[in-house]
Amino acid sequence: MDIKEKIIIKDKQVITELLQKKDVNSISDNVITATLTWTSDIDFDLSVLAFCENTGKHAFIYYSNKSYYSGKKTDIKLDKDAGIGDVGGNNSETIKLRLTDEFTHYVFMVWDYKMLMQDKTARFTKSDLAITYTLNDKEQLMTKLNSFEEGNVICLSSVYKENEEYLIKNISEIKNIKFRVGSSISENVISLGLENILKNTNINLVQDILNNKEENKYFYREKLYEFIKSKYNIPIDFLNILTDVIVKEYFNEGVVLPTKEETKEKQRSFLDKLFNWQ
Repeated sequence: MDIKEKIIIKDKQVITELLQKKDVNSISDNVITATLTWTSDIDFDLSVLAFCENTGKHAFIYYSNKSYYSGKKTDIKLDKDAGIGDVGGNNSETIKLRLTDEFTHYVFMVWDYKMLMQDKTARFTKSDLAITYTLNDKEQLMTKLNSFEEGNVICLSSVYKENEEYLIKNISEIKNIKFRVGSSISENVISLGLENILKNTNINLVQDILNNKEENKYFYREKLYEFIKSKYNIPIDFLNILTDVIVKEYFNEGVVLPTKEETKEKQRSFLDKLFNWQ
C-alpha cells in the first residue's frame, strides 16, 4: 500500500493532506466525519453510498434521506441541505458515519443540483468547493479537488477495509450522469457509486459471476439478474441497479452479452444440427 501524505499542524490539530488522486491514508478510528464547504452561489449536495459485498445491503444518504441507523450500531447522518436555490455564503454539509461490519464499502459523492437536473456540465471548477474528513475529532484529512474533467458528479473518496484496517482513498473523479427515462437522482448516483466500488475492489460476488460466466456462455441479463438474486436478499429496485452496473462493467467491454432472443436462436440452431432439422 503506497500512502502519500503531507502533515500540517493548524490550530493544534493534525491535518493530513491527500494531494493526488488515488492517494490512500489509514483510518485509526471507526468514526469519520466528511464536511463539504463552499461560498459560491451554487447548490452542491453531499452524499455517501454504503454497500456490503457479502449481503448486497446498501444505504444511500443524501438530502432526501438524511439518516440511517441499525441495531448493529451503524449510524450515518447528513446534517442539512445547504445552498438551496444557488444561494452563496458560508455553506457546508456534513456527513458523520460509524464504520461497522454491516457495510464493507463507502463512497462519498457530490453534485451540482441545478446542472444535474438540466443535464449540463457542473460548476465545480468555478467554485471554492473543499472536502475535509475528521477522525477522532482531532486528525483531519483534506482533499483537493484537482480534476478538470467535464461532468456533473464528483466521486470524492472511498472508504473500505483491507487486511483488517480501514483505508480512505482520494478519488476526485468527475463523472457525467445521463438520466435514464423515469429514473431519479438517487438511482443514477447509486449506479455511479457501485461502478466505483466494482472498479476498485475485488468483491466476491463479481468473481462468482465471472466464474459462472465461463460455464454459461449465454449469460443474458435475465439470467444474471436471477443469479444475483440467489446470492443477495435485496430490494428489487436495487437488484436492478446492481445488475445493470455489472452488465456494463463486466459484459459490455470485450464480451458481447447475448439477448434472450439471440440465445434462443443459437439454441434452435443447435437443435437443427443435432436432429438434422431443416
